[in-house]
Amino acid sequence: MKTILNKAIENFNEQRPFVLYRKPDSNQLMGLFQRDDSLYTISDYTESGFAFAPFNSLHPGVLIPYDKADQMNAAFVYPDLNEPLTPFASDYSKEKNMHIRLIQKGVDQIKKGSFKKVVLARKEQVLLTDFNFEAVFVKMACRYRTAFVYTWFHPAIGLWMGASPETLIKVQESSFETMSLAGTQLADSSKKGVQWGSKEIDEQQLVTDFIADQLQAVCSEVSLGKAHTTQAGNLLHLRTKIKGEVLKNLPVVQTLVEKLHPTPAVCGLPRDEARAFILKNEGMDRKYYSGFLGILNSEAKTSELFVNLRCMEIEGQSAFLYIGGGITQKSDPEKEWEETVSKSLVMKKVLK
Repeated sequence: MKTILNKAIENFNEQRPFVLYRKPDSNQLMGLFQRDDSLYTISDYTESGFAFAPFNSLHPGVLIPYDKADQMNAAFVYPDLNEPLTPFASDYSKEKNMHIRLIQKGVDQIKKGSFKKVVLARKEQVLLTDFNFEAVFVKMACRYRTAFVYTWFHPAIGLWMGASPETLIKVQESSFETMSLAGTQLADSSKKGVQWGSKEIDEQQLVTDFIADQLQAVCSEVSLGKAHTTQAGNLLHLRTKIKGEVLKNLPVVQTLVEKLHPTPAVCGLPRDEARAFILKNEGMDRKYYSGFLGILNSEAKTSELFVNLRCMEIEGQSAFLYIGGGITQKSDPEKEWEETVSKSLVMKKVLK
């Protein structure tokens, strides 16, 4: 494992693109190390390599191609992490008021009928001391074993890290799997069972219905599982697994990405109206937050892409955390704010 981590450090120091990743519930550490510093982009999803795509078209969809990079893998050795998780001290007073006003504006527009749901996010800066990405990556992989954990770098884009709980698509030939993920609460081992409120249940059902509706026209079959609780770090979510088969005459990955991205779990419903509200009112550039990332492999006809959630952008000695939440007519702005604070702890726990 040390060899592959050292290779990532070498590429970073020499300003060449690379990605380190560990799939959910896996003991394998994977790495792709580009041999030059060119910016390769995604054109039609028939490429082979590691994809890193943005929330919207303001930024390029970037590819680390297999034929331009060295591949490495190693068994991931999980160290014993016993250090206390000391939370960062944060002054949220100004940021809290701004975000609550944004949420209330979203609720008001929903009540006016502009859309049914919108996902609103904020960016939080955390100052770092003696930061090194390999140590943080190992901590993330240990803390969040059920997530897709990654470190991605390109000198033209920057350094990103994350631990995503959400699969966008998993493709084999024309068959695929995806998921509907929404609703959030803190995991509490002192409670017996998990109780979900009507706001979270309704929100998750909106996402499930949207995905099913989007896929009907391009699939020969679609099957929905039952909603169930899943855990990612210190958070619980509602998740429904969805499977299907894309019509034979369609390009599978491109069709699915165009139909599903951005999902209601990161954008809203109806999608175009919600996205327009986000771009006009959120007050920040999401860049690659709530985009997607993962493996494209046209030769093997397999792809596995994840939504870029629970992520951060590293600039110098600062980490910029991107945190969002789904807003519906039943949303309480104060509680929605607290949810973003809980989500921010996912990344903050590995930064010290």
